[in-house]
Amino acid sequence: MRAAGKDVRRLLRRRERVVHYLIVLIFVMIAGRLFYLQVIDDKNIRREAEELRQASRIAVVGRGAIVDAQNNILAKSIRSYDVFVDPAYLRRYLRGSFNDRGLTVDGLAEGLAVILEMEKEEILTKLQAEGEYVPLIKQAPTEVADKLRQVDQTLLGMKIEAKDENGEKDGSGGSAESGENGEDSESGEDAENAEKEKKEKLNLLNIGFGVTPSYKRHYPMGSLGAGVVGFVKDDGNGAAGVEAYYNEILNGRTGPDSDLPLINGAYSLRLTLDATIQHLLEKELDIAMEECNPLRACGLAIDPMSGRILASASRPTFDPAEFAGTDPENYRNLPTSMTYEPGSTFKIITAAMAIEEQIVSNDRLFSDPGFLTIGPDTIRNWDSDITAHGDITLARAMLDSSNVVFGQVGMLIGRDLFRLYLQAFGFGERTGVDLGGEERGMLVKYDNIRNIDMATMAFGQANLTTPLQLLSAACAVANGGYLYQPYILDAVLDDGGQPLRQTAPEVKRQVISATTAKEVMAMLEQVVENGTGSRVRIPGIRVAGKTGTAQKIDPVSGQYLESDYIVSFMAIAPAENPRIAVLFVIDSPQGVKPQGSALAGPRVKNILEGALQYYGIPVDGSTPDALDDWLYTTPGVTGPLALSETFPLAEPPAPPGEGEVAVPSLIGLTMKQVGERLAETELLYRFRGSGLAVEQFPAAGAIVNRGDVVEVMFGQ
Repeated sequence: MRAAGKDVRRLLRRRERVVHYLIVLIFVMIAGRLFYLQVIDDKNIRREAEELRQASRIAVVGRGAIVDAQNNILAKSIRSYDVFVDPAYLRRYLRGSFNDRGLTVDGLAEGLAVILEMEKEEILTKLQAEGEYVPLIKQAPTEVADKLRQVDQTLLGMKIEAKDENGEKDGSGGSAESGENGEDSESGEDAENAEKEKKEKLNLLNIGFGVTPSYKRHYPMGSLGAGVVGFVKDDGNGAAGVEAYYNEILNGRTGPDSDLPLINGAYSLRLTLDATIQHLLEKELDIAMEECNPLRACGLAIDPMSGRILASASRPTFDPAEFAGTDPENYRNLPTSMTYEPGSTFKIITAAMAIEEQIVSNDRLFSDPGFLTIGPDTIRNWDSDITAHGDITLARAMLDSSNVVFGQVGMLIGRDLFRLYLQAFGFGERTGVDLGGEERGMLVKYDNIRNIDMATMAFGQANLTTPLQLLSAACAVANGGYLYQPYILDAVLDDGGQPLRQTAPEVKRQVISATTAKEVMAMLEQVVENGTGSRVRIPGIRVAGKTGTAQKIDPVSGQYLESDYIVSFMAIAPAENPRIAVLFVIDSPQGVKPQGSALAGPRVKNILEGALQYYGIPVDGSTPDALDDWLYTTPGVTGPLALSETFPLAEPPAPPGEGEVAVPSLIGLTMKQVGERLAETELLYRFRGSGLAVEQFPAAGAIVNRGDVVEVMFGQ
């Protein structure tokens, strides 16, 4: 017995030790987890918490506006409401004694379908769902919230009770019955009128429905500049274009290292984009799409003297307000994301290399019989079946767009110098423009470059570039040799339109001398005056330009296609004092002869004429574009006064509705004063710091629900 007792005690002690070990192990695991969360993963936890806080800020405050260079609004946030239902509460109400008018779920769905402009079956499914929070519709207009507060009961299929002269319900269902003497108390017509006058309203927000304030993104100019502006998702965050690239700033987030001061509200952005020039560009893109039914097309306009992007557009395009039903491919901003072999427009860069390195003199002659044989390959001109040019200079080769001559020049330059200048002009790397989705292009691998590659690279085949890379490089020729950083953000603005951060033009490097640039520009002027670019000639204006027609590669065989081309035209005006450089690209035109001069040239001419007229530069002749509706302001007038007076950044705040209050201004008050002020408006508060109030969220004037929390930061 004693031995058995010892065995039992020994077993119990073992079990106790096991339990103790388990408790210690659990404690160690909990302590380790807490240590990981509070010390090791502290930054991530703080970041996630800040994201949640900022998400609520987005919903209540909204995003900043986006305006063009002349302060015309491209995007802004307008007040809206998210509508939801608590199905559990609604069911309790419908089963309760208060529901004495015959209100049903089916009747509610019928009425809400009219108010919310939704299908009845969809609403019915949500009303019958489980849970306590089911969204019905997001970003509904403010009038929807008002309608929910006062719904005509007949719209919900409810019975209407008429009232007697003293206001007492008579229970007649809409008309008073006759008395004991059999006489009617009022005629049928009077009863009908009384019923119309005494219809009752039902506040759905009292029986399980609710609304929460939010903001809806509005794009006053529709699809104009859509590829640059982008769009905002339902969660309040940008998903493309400037909306995505500057998402943090538009949502009022500055970050610890930001140079932007804290403001009450959200930051707005002024772009370099000019709505007038953008309109001119997009109009010509639409004409090109209609005339030759291409796979896609795009255009780009830049100020050569600063790198400011004046216009950028793609076709197909999309409506930022209806992005959900659009092919995601249409979201792309082709001038920054399309890679292609540019063709003869690249001859501008080749000529600059050869002249800068003194490889080709003005009087040097090149033989052009119409073809150039390099090993097993033969290069031909676009007009080889028409004429042989004979012995010509580089300037004449540019005018005639001779592949044969430029092929010879490319081989003279050699792969080392050619590669060096490609990199200097910015090819093969992203420009760094402040737009997402930019491609870097693709250069032939240095070790794989052969003579035939040198020849074809010289006239714009073999290497892949983006329209932005190519036009930026051409602008370096136009402005005297300086490669500027292209950019789209002109300034960050506060809620009153005052600039908080201004973007200054930035020279990345000088790639050629002013002498070389002037010589190449003279060649390009002759292209327009007497050569293949004559369709862009504008009387009274010196225009420099170059055509481009490049064969496309079959992605399967890797060989050039005989019947598929990308055509383009690049032009700069006025040549002696450049104000605008334009590149127009048409991918795979159908049913027409694929020539850059014939297809893209007239489109570029119209853009230049309209832009020069807009800039006040005299043009001999008339432009076909009606600009009256687009000339909102004078170019160069970009002060905050025009922004606030002509195009306010936001909708005027709506008055508080039932159960809502306007947040008071708290800046500069003591903690006690803030508490008293918030108590008066039935708002809760969360304080940080000490001293006087220096920051508050939501901002003063914001409309919130009674009982919401206001965060207040105090500082000395």
